[in-house]
Amino acid sequence: SKDAAPDVDGLALFGSAFTSTPAGSLGQTGASWQVAAYDDINFSSPVAQALDSTTDLTQWPVVPELAEDTQYRCRVRYISLGLGSEWSDASTFKTNV
Repeated sequence: SKDAAPDVDGLALFGSAFTSTPAGSLGQTGASWQVAAYDDINFSSPVAQALDSTTDLTQWPVVPELAEDTQYRCRVRYISLGLGSEWSDASTFKTNV
């Protein structure tokens, strides 16, 4: 998976399309999403997450609502046949006031 990218206006995260090697050999069956405070580089205490979602495969509307004027980091991993990919590199974003 590619980096999770935030859409701050809609508070949704977006990931790239699922791919496998060789192409088409696996299908995506789920995704896990995490948002953590900017200084929580290991995501040890996520402030929002959706683990093993079977409906939010390449985008996730962040729940709960995040604090205003605050920096966060986010990441995603994809699931196929019960196995998870590596977590994406973290992306960072700041919410509006």
